[in-house]
Amino acid sequence: KYRSVFSTIPCFNVVQSKVKVKVHLFLIDEVHLLNDETRGATMEAVVSRMKTVQSCMKSDDSGLRFVAVSATIPNTDDIAEWLGSAKQPALSFDMDESYRPVKLRKVVLGYPWSSNGSEFKFDINLNYKLGNVIHTYSEGKPTLVFDETATAVIMTREQSRSLYQNIVNGSQKIESSLHSHLIEHLNAEIVLLTICDVSVALEWIRSTFLYIRLLKNPTHYDTRLHELCTHNLSQLQSFNLISIDKDQRLIPNEPGRLMARYCLTFDTVKKFGSLTGNESLQEMVDVIAGCREFQEVNLRMNERTTLNKMNKDKNRVVIRFPMTGRIKTTQMKVNCLLQATMGCINIQDFALSQDVTRIFRNAVRVARCLVELLMLKDNFKSLYNATLLSKCIRARLWENSRYVTKQLTNIGATLSSALANAGVATFSRAHEMNPRELELIVNRHAPFGNHMHDAIKHLPKYEVQVEQ
Repeated sequence: KYRSVFSTIPCFNVVQSKVKVKVHLFLIDEVHLLNDETRGATMEAVVSRMKTVQSCMKSDDSGLRFVAVSATIPNTDDIAEWLGSAKQPALSFDMDESYRPVKLRKVVLGYPWSSNGSEFKFDINLNYKLGNVIHTYSEGKPTLVFDETATAVIMTREQSRSLYQNIVNGSQKIESSLHSHLIEHLNAEIVLLTICDVSVALEWIRSTFLYIRLLKNPTHYDTRLHELCTHNLSQLQSFNLISIDKDQRLIPNEPGRLMARYCLTFDTVKKFGSLTGNESLQEMVDVIAGCREFQEVNLRMNERTTLNKMNKDKNRVVIRFPMTGRIKTTQMKVNCLLQATMGCINIQDFALSQDVTRIFRNAVRVARCLVELLMLKDNFKSLYNATLLSKCIRARLWENSRYVTKQLTNIGATLSSALANAGVATFSRAHEMNPRELELIVNRHAPFGNHMHDAIKHLPKYEVQVEQ
């Protein structure tokens, strides 16, 4: 009779954009994440969307309730003001340390860290210090046992120590981060038809946590919401993401729909809109690598030597399109790792391997959106190269790669390399060979070769006939 959805905010945002569901009770855990630049803006947009829909309903009671909880937020009144309304004000409850059944001492320790250093190595360094920290603060008692008192220790960078100290003390007021991503969320709401005209857009803005905090702390934001909203709408219109008719109605255009569907930043869509139409495959790789979706990828000082060797080295295999000069920007790092992975160059550094996973997770959707945007134009060359690159990114292989068998289940870089060195560089060649021969090449027992044959057999095959 009753259905529940448990989800992260970004996932729920995607679900809500595709499935129209009437929500009666919306529970928000860790509401202090409003302070997070990425997740906080999405959380705020989702809740404000639901509030806007609720306010537009004819019935005074839509049945929607909000419950938000946090252990580290001091300005609970602001959250209550945001979640409530004039007709249905929200209540806030502040619970201090006296409510704890076990008294908790909180300690924040900061350790030196360089922005050019590896987070993985920093974590290892903290692990080495963990034993001494436990010995210092456990007071000779076993850890993770119930007692009348307890100690929680946070180990972080020295630069972040004061931030975490303020958070655990409950003195760090939560601010909105929506203004940093307002143009993306405005476009998404217009595509979802939550916002249908300029007046509703302004109403939506007034339903945000940003509006509450800007009235109380205007110096933190240094902007006026009305001007910011109208400027962003004008920007969306100037790049053909939306249209505004004479009655001030907001109409989503196909580029705006694609931007919302693939969750791209406005800067990325602007970059795609400025393409000349004659970009080569090499230039397309550089375009993708320069997108804002990869801004969280850091270029660390200790990994530059490894990246430069992948880029240019007379004594080893390098990337397909070497870059001029040395690797010195995030864009060049992303470019190098994209090409190295698609070229099956072994990446042994653990931190770089983690970056590769993050880069390809975003690159798949960025490249696919680029293809669909170029389909709206008449530039065949750029569309062809974007489509080719999108397929390569999805497969993590260049289109002319000898290691094509790496796409099969249970065939990794080592086995595909062995097959390629034995002359098995296409699916058709692998399927022609006896299963026992394949097993001999990769040093595997039967029926490994039969499984390879079955996997290849089920691959889709296309025949194209061209008539002039």
